[in-house]
Amino acid sequence: MDKTCFCSVIFPNNLSFFKTFLNSLENQTDKEFTLLLFNDGVVNLESCLLNCNLKYKIISVSGNIGEVRTQMLEYLKKSNFTSIIFGDTDDYFPENRVAINKLLLNEYDVVANDLCLVTEQEELIADYYWREREELKGVIDLSSISKYNFLGLGNTAIQTSILPENVVFEEGIIAVDWMLFSRILNNSVKVGFTSETFIYYRQHEKNIVGRKVLSLEKFKREFRVKLNHYTILAKENKTFKDLAINYQSIVSKVEVLSSEELENYYIKTEQPFWWEEIQLCKFN
Repeated sequence: MDKTCFCSVIFPNNLSFFKTFLNSLENQTDKEFTLLLFNDGVVNLESCLLNCNLKYKIISVSGNIGEVRTQMLEYLKKSNFTSIIFGDTDDYFPENRVAINKLLLNEYDVVANDLCLVTEQEELIADYYWREREELKGVIDLSSISKYNFLGLGNTAIQTSILPENVVFEEGIIAVDWMLFSRILNNSVKVGFTSETFIYYRQHEKNIVGRKVLSLEKFKREFRVKLNHYTILAKENKTFKDLAINYQSIVSKVEVLSSEELENYYIKTEQPFWWEEIQLCKFN
């Protein structure tokens, strides 16, 4: 039996990208893995896999994003797989994705992979998006993802043994991946980053990291997501307690912020991490 699984959630909106996703996995140099597809609402998914040459298993899941991820992680914890490679079904991967992550998991508990941004039509926008970020060149710990995130259930590989004993995503959590890895890194784990392999990260309305313009509506929505994230984690760690207090103190300012004022109140970076643009320092 394979000790490594490639783990993905499939839902109706991603079906148009699913063939490319599967093809990239069929072309892996290391084929010793089992594809676990957590099916969130796709009818007759088996018909999409008729000509697939991969070893795979379909597991039905349902509910909101937190509930689906909880069901997935609970399944993985009970499985016999010792290592997990995550990937989103609207993305695709170079042929060394499995091989490099397997190799690095001999050294690390968590491995983050770089991104290459592509359009919906698979045209390259930017390659090795995070390779030059200094934050990824030293020790990566909980403080590294306190103000933003680069560890997702689309670009990481992990040792199964580090999954939390009790996987609970509180109601209303949007940044589920960030919450999960914040809790994982609250323990002593070794985290690495690599650009030797990467994710072809497809840019569309619901999956954007390299956007050029941040609207007022998105700014306010993402501020609320971060405030909720910090409020929940404040019960577990002092760093997040301080962040929650500080974010709560400027809620009234954010509520009345105008489009004209917006440019003065968010971080502009060339290769932003997830949730990086909204940061408190601009309000001081």
